[in-house]
Amino acid sequence: MENPSGAVAQLGEHLTGSQKVVGSSPISSTISFWNLKTMPRIKLKLMENYPFFIQITVRTTDLNYGGHLGNDRLLALVHEARIAFLAQFGFSELDCGGISLIMGDAAIVFQGEAFAGDVLKVEVAAGEPTRSGFRLFYRITGDQDRRAVALVETGMICYDYSAKKIQPLPDRVKDICLESQDALS
Repeated sequence: MENPSGAVAQLGEHLTGSQKVVGSSPISSTISFWNLKTMPRIKLKLMENYPFFIQITVRTTDLNYGGHLGNDRLLALVHEARIAFLAQFGFSELDCGGISLIMGDAAIVFQGEAFAGDVLKVEVAAGEPTRSGFRLFYRITGDQDRRAVALVETGMICYDYSAKKIQPLPDRVKDICLESQDALS
């Protein structure tokens, strides 16, 4: 396998500030990928309060070739947090107030790395209810050191899998979103 240090050095040329590439592999680098000047960045808002959280330990199988938490695995950890968040209300993705959910979109802003054995705190808040869905907001940090790992948003749509049609947001789910928004204000 080719040594990736050349690619890391190329990335280093595009960094802002005084950040430097250290070492010969992405694992030992201090690259701040989220500060790259070469691409536009989406912006997600940090909520003032996340009323629910779970702790998840990063497993070896969650790592990518760079030796840190892979982007696909981060989305899987967010899925675990969503399942736990819904369960606190007696919901599941197949029965959320009487209707199923399907994810309409997801946005991730990476803020730092996580490694095997790291315990992450995944915080969740609900909000922005619409006629047929709502948004979930996630903040992922190191549980002990509170270092930022990522902000994530998912758009959840009420969906009838049998009829293959979007359905109205149940009143109970809307109320949960509005209560969460009130707590965030």
